[in-house]
Parts: sequence; C-alpha cells; structure tokens
Amino acid sequence: MPGRARLQCRGRARLPCRGRLRVRSSAGLAGLLFARRLTHTAHALFEAVLRPGDDAVDLTAGNGNDTLAMARIVTRANSQTGERGHVLAMDIQREAVAATQARVDEDLEDPDAASHVHVVQTCHANVRDYLRQPGVRHLRLVAANLGYLPGSCGDVYTRADSTITALRESLEHIERGGVACVLAYPQATQGDESELDAVANEWLVLPAREWHVVRVEHANRTGAPVLLAAYRIAD
Repeated sequence: MPGRARLQCRGRARLPCRGRLRVRSSAGLAGLLFARRLTHTAHALFEAVLRPGDDAVDLTAGNGNDTLAMARIVTRANSQTGERGHVLAMDIQREAVAATQARVDEDLEDPDAASHVHVVQTCHANVRDYLRQPGVRHLRLVAANLGYLPGSCGDVYTRADSTITALRESLEHIERGGVACVLAYPQATQGDESELDAVANEWLVLPAREWHVVRVEHANRTGAPVLLAAYRIAD
C-alpha cells in the first residue's frame, strides 16, 4: 500500500548499520515490534538510538515517563568525550511540568545528571527557541506522546497545527542516524482530521533518500494508538 513501510523478511532482517541503530538481538527486535504497550516499543527504540552524551527532546513531558527513559541514557558521561547529553522536556500544563521535574529529581540519583534535564512550561510549537541555542550539539531523538495528560480531565490536549509546527522544526535539527517518533491516536480531537492523520500525511512526503518512515500499530485493537517513527538516514 503506498506510503506504508513494509517489513520484508528474506533470510535475516537487516537494520541500517551505518546509522548505528543498535538492536542487538532477535529478542530486542521482538521487543520493538511486539511489546504489549506501544510506549514500551517507543522506549526500546530510545535505547536503540540514544548514546551517552546525545541530546534528546520530549515534546510532551506528561508524567515524565519518556523524559526519564531518555535521561537515563544521555545524561551518562560519554566514554570517549566525557560529556553528558541533555534532555529538553516541554509541556504546556503546569501539573505536567511539576510531575516530570519531581520524577527527574527523585529517580536520577546523580545530581549532575539531573542538572542536564531541563523541564519547561511552554507549547511544543516553541521548540525552535530552544533547538537554536548553542548548547544543542547532537540532537539524536525527538519524541511526542500526543493527546491529553494521563489522569487529567482531558480538557487540555495537543493540537495538530502546533504538533506539525514542532515536528517540522525538530526534523531540521535531528542529526543523521537520529529519530523522531510520535505516539498518536486515531480519534480526531478537533475538526475532521486526527493528529495521527496529520503527522502521517506530513511524513508521507519526506524524501525517501533522507528519511525512513515506519508505522507500528496493533492492528486488531480498535482505537489503539499508533507509533510513527522517522529515521534520518546516516551518510
């Protein structure tokens, strides 16, 4: 079907080596594809892409789950340079910012590592103001979990227009071998187009020589979220 990535199995499945997407075993690959929750699939992708010393952005901090998954990897000192990476976590809701910051302070025992996680209250459409700062060196991952804050009343939610703005800016800054991934739901929250359709249509036209775009979904679960990932092909 046009626009959808196909998994082709001819003998052994091959992943891009030069991009250093590191899925080290068949069990790791199975974890990527068949995790019970697609949030777990996304975190397995984080582990395959990120390295100590990289930079990462969580466009929708929520309760801090994705932020912490990134931070546990990138805030470790790089074995070659000794540098620690940074995580930028964004959310428009004060409750989400407070929850994420509390989890960072509690779960990252190393104060130096925690100081490399920056949680800001702002719309993710403003990500350009942060990505263009000199401190962003190796942007390897940008992630978003769309919808509303878990546990909230659901009256504040992400919107397709601001999400597309954030992703367009992010893709310009992701280095080769890096990934943008979005967890989105098929239900429309505004108008006739869901955020899932908006992102899928946006990424459908990314140049194939520069980007691999894949879609992972539980096809037999009605209304289940879908994981979209765009991998910037390494040289």
